[in-house]
Amino acid sequence: MTKKEPTKVLRSKTNKQVVGGGYHRPVCPKCNCELHSHENGVGVVDMAKFGPYEIWNADLWKCPKCGIEVVGGFGKGPITRHFEDNFERIKSGYKHLITNNG
Repeated sequence: MTKKEPTKVLRSKTNKQVVGGGYHRPVCPKCNCELHSHENGVGVVDMAKFGPYEIWNADLWKCPKCGIEVVGGFGKGPITRHFEDNFERIKSGYKHLITNNG
């Protein structure tokens, strides 16, 4: 009986494929290039019919050629909701706050 060599798994990643967690960077369809992380830790306020509902932490991406901006890289869940005591304090603590009207 011949001894088999273990199967080797080759993995290679380029800098285009590596963003936190192994995700591919967003791509600008107009310029055909990758967006660059412009600002990490922006706040996104999801709005409801009655007003602010919840706040998410996310990242702001920007195209280096045309300047279009996209928000992505959201956390696993909102960091606060409108009925929580810390809602206004957390909301006022963001340097950059983006409103999502749905």
